[in-house]
Parts: sequence; C-alpha cells; structure tokens
Amino acid sequence: TAFTNIAPIFTFLLALPLRRENVNLRSKGGIAKVSGSLICIGGVVLMIFYRGFPLNHTGMSPTSYHNAHNSNDWRRNWIVGSLFLVLSILCWSGWFLIQAKIG
Repeated sequence: TAFTNIAPIFTFLLALPLRRENVNLRSKGGIAKVSGSLICIGGVVLMIFYRGFPLNHTGMSPTSYHNAHNSNDWRRNWIVGSLFLVLSILCWSGWFLIQAKIG
C-alpha cells in the first residue's frame, strides 16, 4: 500500500523524542531533514488520495463488486485493517531505531 511509504517519517518522529536524531533548523542538514520529511508526507498523501481504477480483478461482476463494498462489514474491516497497518509501520520504525542503537 501507499501508506508504507511513510515509514521514514514515523522513524524520524520516533527518533526525535528518543534523542536519536537532532534537528537544527539553522543548518543545511536540519533544513534538509525537515524538507525531506515534508516531501515524503506530500508524496504519501498524493498516493493515498489518488483515485485510480482498482487493479485487483477478482472475477466479480461489477454489480457484485459494488454490493460487496457497500456492506458494513467492509467498512469495519477497513478501519481495523488501517489501524493494524499504522501499528505495523510504527513497529517497523521502532525496529529501525533498535537496530541503530545496537549497531
């Protein structure tokens, strides 16, 4: 999914309070970190809101595909799936920080 592209941002945001990363906005490096983070967020938002046609062809007719996406179960599963996705990216970012501390 497009949301996994935000893992560098989560890693950066987790590293700030843990003092694994310093940001000095008066230096070129600090400006590059912040601008790179904003560009990454912009790209992820663009990919999330882009509405193209679905690439998964499950063999369903257009009517059954439309009916399957109008049920409440689909919405509930979408919310739970999104929460698990955010949790997995947070864990992945935490793992990067643990590896950096060990190495």
